[in-house]
Amino acid sequence: MEKILFKVKTSTVQNEYEVSFPTVGQYRDMEVYKQMLSNGMYSSLITSATNGAMNALDIIDIEATLRVLCPKFMEDLKCEIRDLSIKDFSVIKESYNRDVKPLVDEVEKLMKI
Repeated sequence: MEKILFKVKTSTVQNEYEVSFPTVGQYRDMEVYKQMLSNGMYSSLITSATNGAMNALDIIDIEATLRVLCPKFMEDLKCEIRDLSIKDFSVIKESYNRDVKPLVDEVEKLMKI
C-alpha cells in the first residue's frame, strides 16, 4: 500500500486526496506534531485513559497525520480542526478511519519490526 485516496465530505470540504506512504522524516514530523498539538501532554493523555482523553488523542493523531501526509486537505479546510463542529469532525474521523488508518496501522507495524 504505497498510496491511498482520502475521501472526505463535510460542510467545509468535499474532495478526494492522494495520501502516500510516509517517509522517515514525515513519520518523525507526525510525532512532533502530536506533542505540539497536545501542548506536550500527549503521554499524560495516554495515561489518563478517560473517554475524553482517548477522544482528544484521536483528534490529535488525526490532525497530526493529515497535517503531514495531506497538507492540501488542511489548506482546503479553511480553518483549524480545533474550530470545527463535533459533527464535521466526526465525518472527518469516519473518513480517516476508513481510508487513512489502514495505512497508518501498516506504518506502525513496520516500525515495531
